[in-house]
This record gives sequence, C-alpha cells and structure tokens, in this order.
Amino acid sequence: MDTTQRISAASKPQTTLLTAENLEITLLYFLMFAGGLWHILDVLQTAMRLLAAPMVFLLTLWIAFRYDQTLRQHRTETVTPTITARFHWWNVIVAISCYSLEFIGVKTGLIFGHYYYTDVWIPAFRGVPFAISFAWLGMLLTSFGLMQRLALLQTRPVWMRALAVAVLMTIFDVFMEPVAVKLNYWQWLDKTGHSFFVAPLQNYFAWFVISYVLAFGAMRQGLFAEKMPRVALHGYWAQLLYFAMVALGKS
Repeated sequence: MDTTQRISAASKPQTTLLTAENLEITLLYFLMFAGGLWHILDVLQTAMRLLAAPMVFLLTLWIAFRYDQTLRQHRTETVTPTITARFHWWNVIVAISCYSLEFIGVKTGLIFGHYYYTDVWIPAFRGVPFAISFAWLGMLLTSFGLMQRLALLQTRPVWMRALAVAVLMTIFDVFMEPVAVKLNYWQWLDKTGHSFFVAPLQNYFAWFVISYVLAFGAMRQGLFAEKMPRVALHGYWAQLLYFAMVALGKS
C-alpha cells in the first residue's frame, strides 16, 4: 500500500466519526428545540415533566461516554489508562459531592440559600432528586467543552482555565434559574422580586466557587487536556436555546 492509499484508509474512520458526530449534534438540537417548542405551544406538558430527569441522565452519560471514547482512541504517553480512570473517578466525585452539597443546601440554606425541590424530578431521596448530581456533571462537561474552544485560554495556566469554566457555569446558572422556577423544578424561599435573577446572590457565588474547585482539581490531575467531542460544546448552547424558548413560552 503506497502513502496515498494509507492516508486515504486512515481518513475513512475519521470521516465516518465526523458524520456520526454531526448526526448526534443535529439530534441534540432537535430534541432541545422540540422541547422548547412544546413549552411555547403549551402541549405535552405531562410528558415533558416525566422526561425531564431522564433527559438530564442521558445527556450527561452521552457526553461522558463520547469523551471516554476519545481518550481510548488517543492512547499516547499523555493519554494513558490512568488518565481515563481518573476521568471516571472524577465523574463519580462530582456526582457524589454535588449531590451532598445540594442535600445540605436544601436542609440548611447555608450554601445556596433557602429553596426546595418539587416532585417533578424523580426519583429523589429526602426531597433531593438524584438527577441533580447528573445535572451538575453534565453542565461541567459542557462548560469544559466550550472552554477548550476559547483559543486565548489554551496556553493559560490551570487556574485561569478553571476560572473560565467557573464563569461559564455561573452564566449557565443565571439563565437556568428563572426557567427552572417557571417549570417548577425547584422554588426559592428567598424571593428576590426580580424576574431574571430569581435566586439570591449567595446561590451564584456558591455555583462559582464549587465549579472552580471541581474544574481546578480536574485539570491539576491532568484531565481535559485532550479535546472533548463537539457534542460537549453544543450541549452548552443547545441547553441555552432550550432555556430561551421556555422563557418565551406561557407561564
């Protein structure tokens, strides 16, 4: 096989992967757009409530699985089985620690402020849905996906890249909070009286600090040096599209 044939053969799997990835991204936007449209038209609301938690689970697992594939396909001196294992352990740590913080937050009001979860997201333990840990993990993964595309950050130190992830996470939460309250996922007892910044300032500060610690810890362990799949980047924008459409829908 000559050089041209080897290059052609090597490029075929990549072309197939890109095509499959484009189909995944298209499906992602379709699902988020359809969900937002249903809210605008005020139809299938019962189905939307039932699908809320499963969608969070599936999107997070989807992105994590695709990144695991990326790590396994790029096994080099820098992407070792140890890095892959650390990535999975980091996922577990994020899920457990964020669920614990949410549990403490709901019971005490000391972390995020005073709020409570409704029965929309099930299953739950003592009023805290299990899906919230996957929501945190999914948002972190999508924020990493977007941060990696910001060219000015690629040569910056770890603390600065972690800062960017924390900022992206906080921006995400700012847009998510009024929509989550509107959909009755959770409700704030500390009323701000604002239609957009519905959560107390304490909540956004906590989001920033928690996100920074988790992102900094991950990158100090050598994680997310390999570029994430494009579905992670689009997961961030697709969810913001969904939030914007729901915000335009009926109350």
